[in-house]
Amino acid sequence: PNIQKLPYSPDSFVSCFRVLQDHSVLWTPKTAPWTDLKSMIAEIKKNPGKYCYATSGVNNPAHMANLLLFKELGLKVRHLPSNGGSGCIQAMNTGNAHFYADVPPVGRTYDLRALGVYSPERLPHCPDIPTFKEQGVNPPETYVWQGIFAPKGTPREIVDKLSAVGEQVVNSPELKELFAKLDTIPAYMNAQDFDALYRNEIKRQHDIYVQAGVLKQ
Repeated sequence: PNIQKLPYSPDSFVSCFRVLQDHSVLWTPKTAPWTDLKSMIAEIKKNPGKYCYATSGVNNPAHMANLLLFKELGLKVRHLPSNGGSGCIQAMNTGNAHFYADVPPVGRTYDLRALGVYSPERLPHCPDIPTFKEQGVNPPETYVWQGIFAPKGTPREIVDKLSAVGEQVVNSPELKELFAKLDTIPAYMNAQDFDALYRNEIKRQHDIYVQAGVLKQ
């Protein structure tokens, strides 16, 4: 809603509960001529404009995170928009892209090397991946969340019941076991808190677009 006209608005939905939230990691092929952020910076400074990062959509959060990361580092890295995550992986495999930001399961599945996580702290399920903050740079925190919404006008008692049942399911041993296999963790949030997150995220993304120069102040 910050950058395009949509047939709906944030007020078209009622937040019920959040299921999960996971931070994005900057991935690179293991065949790349660097092994960590420091050696990556040195290589790109020697070859400005040679390398590029793939994104699954123009102006999405991962695009903004990469753009602002390389901007803060003073590195010239090109942007390669791709058609979804599979397009990004294909671009990485063919050598047309050298960076891709996505959640931890992607890197594990495709055997990629992690350069840093867009999170203020290390992820509990990926403690070996350093944050960018501890490496001296501060790109915006970038994460993906999933939750359950209902149409506007849904009775409050139904929303509250969905939220309560959602808490039982998300915190159940069965779902935790399933998520562990998927290399992510459940992150239940009730209807009220999830709605606050949802609306705050729209404002936060607006400020990031301004910082990146996509929107004017």
